[in-house]
Amino acid sequence: MARVSPKLIGLYRKGKMTLQHIKAFAVTGDHDAQERVWRGLPGWISNNPSVIRDTLTEHKVTASDRRVQFVTLTA
Repeated sequence: MARVSPKLIGLYRKGKMTLQHIKAFAVTGDHDAQERVWRGLPGWISNNPSVIRDTLTEHKVTASDRRVQFVTLTA
């Protein structure tokens, strides 16, 4: 939870999001991006933590991606 924006932690404490939401936001330490995603998602989508995670990582390649075999993860 240390990677999540204090503003979002505050919303969690007020019961406006679940622990699953917090976990989804923890994929990045960029607080501005986290807050931007939360503000930008329509209410019906923001209820789905996987959409949050996908939005925050849309330009990232995971270590399990087959392309990593041929090109390093950092590339």
